[in-house]
Amino acid sequence: MITGTGGPIESQETPLSYNGHVFFTVICACSAQYLSTELQGKLEHELGEKTQALTERYHRVSRELYSIIPPGRSHLHSVQYLLHSCYWYKSEARFMECWYSLSAAIREAQEIGIHQEASMLDISDFEREMYRRVWCVLDTWDWQMSALLSRPLMIDRTCCKVGLPELTLEGTTLSPLLHLKLQSELIRKLFNRFGPTRNVVESVDIQEFQKMLEDWMMKFPPIFDLDNPDYSQDTLCPWIPLHRYYIHTMGYSMILDPLRVRLATSIDTKTASKIEFQIRTDGIDYALKLMDVLRGFFNHVWPRDAKFHFVIFSIFDTSALYSSILVHDEDGSVPKRQEMLDSLDMAVDMIKHLRTIAPNFQLYYKILNRLRLKVQGKVSMNPKVTEPPRKCLKYTVSKSTSLLPDICAAPSTIPTCYNQSPAVGSHNEEYTASMARLSNAGLGPDPLAQPNHGSQRYHPSHGTHSVHEASIVGQPPMAQSSMSKNIQSLSNLDDGSVEQAMFASISEEELGNLAELWRWQDLDLGLIDHSNS
Repeated sequence: MITGTGGPIESQETPLSYNGHVFFTVICACSAQYLSTELQGKLEHELGEKTQALTERYHRVSRELYSIIPPGRSHLHSVQYLLHSCYWYKSEARFMECWYSLSAAIREAQEIGIHQEASMLDISDFEREMYRRVWCVLDTWDWQMSALLSRPLMIDRTCCKVGLPELTLEGTTLSPLLHLKLQSELIRKLFNRFGPTRNVVESVDIQEFQKMLEDWMMKFPPIFDLDNPDYSQDTLCPWIPLHRYYIHTMGYSMILDPLRVRLATSIDTKTASKIEFQIRTDGIDYALKLMDVLRGFFNHVWPRDAKFHFVIFSIFDTSALYSSILVHDEDGSVPKRQEMLDSLDMAVDMIKHLRTIAPNFQLYYKILNRLRLKVQGKVSMNPKVTEPPRKCLKYTVSKSTSLLPDICAAPSTIPTCYNQSPAVGSHNEEYTASMARLSNAGLGPDPLAQPNHGSQRYHPSHGTHSVHEASIVGQPPMAQSSMSKNIQSLSNLDDGSVEQAMFASISEEELGNLAELWRWQDLDLGLIDHSNS
């Protein structure tokens, strides 16, 4: 037992139940991050405390309880606790704490021997499956966080021998862990072929890496299909739409990972090889596809889930990649410049109206605003476009579960996503204020598209053309070029004059935690001052 003063664990049987208690507490912390509006209002009224304070207190208590467990008392529940703590930090956009929590979870799992399946011969099939599931999550998150933070992998995969989970415990055909199993399977193949992604630098390796990702994505099960996903299970299994956006996002992000440095480098059209041109063209195509998926991802999580930092950061990072591509376009030969310009403009406008919600969003807006100016200066000096202009008013039904506009649609004409979970209950003040800011920008849910309190979802096969038409009634047409459209508005930037914003550098000190998260060095933007680093 634990004494009232937090004394030592006394009995040999206590660690299991105590670890379970710690695990339960962190589950409460994570659950409090993702409450429905109705339940959030009810809890805040009954407890007299904001849910943000509640989730922070639950997490703090779980940390205090975990700290009492003596070293050497490792248990599966301890690993699960650390994984949930990692998830909690990620949802709070505290990525460095997330990284350290993940590291601790990996070391704890290795203490138990989860990474060496042959060492656990006397365990039940259920335990073996649970160990495999935990390692599947650790394996996937290690790869993701290492790429996100530009840090070395924590797992030495040459010393690991663990099977993939069977995913049959649920008794259903679909498991909530399917998307991670698919990614873990891919990661093992990539590592066996290339080792860490940083080894993929030669053109032939980049194209082989790209082909492996493409083949993997083309073999997605029907519910995750890239072109024509099966929506029939979305209501029965509400996690599917989120996981669909997630796995599409991760697929395109992983393809772009070894391409980033290439895309941020100028190409001499007179001496460059065909393979260099092809890599650049493919990279731009995948960056545009990634942004299209991210817009659907954002529409899905907003406003139901307030913890969408990863999605917004990905939109910011992809927009910065566009900026780097355009800034390094010395001769106007970069394809699809207009699509990138329009997509960059959309991202700037979106983040502008989100900047008061979280501190990082204000910094994202500041950086993207300056990048937009820099790109505008570059494009004005090199205006030639080697492709015909796009028909920017063309709307099509997205192949995802959302009804999304063409990627070049103006920020003020972005219709809403129809696959969000039903709105329930009354909105609290913060929610209403945030919704008002997005609605004023044309980014919030369209009142015409708000579902009732039932569970019906929209997807393209329902053919609701009348709703589609209503969603764009009365919305202003887009100018021929979104960049030229904003020339006048650029003179009224919050950060000062156009000239000041265009040439001013941002120090690493100003970047704060973003300097540890954002791979700005790869993009060679000439915007970050690291003279003192």
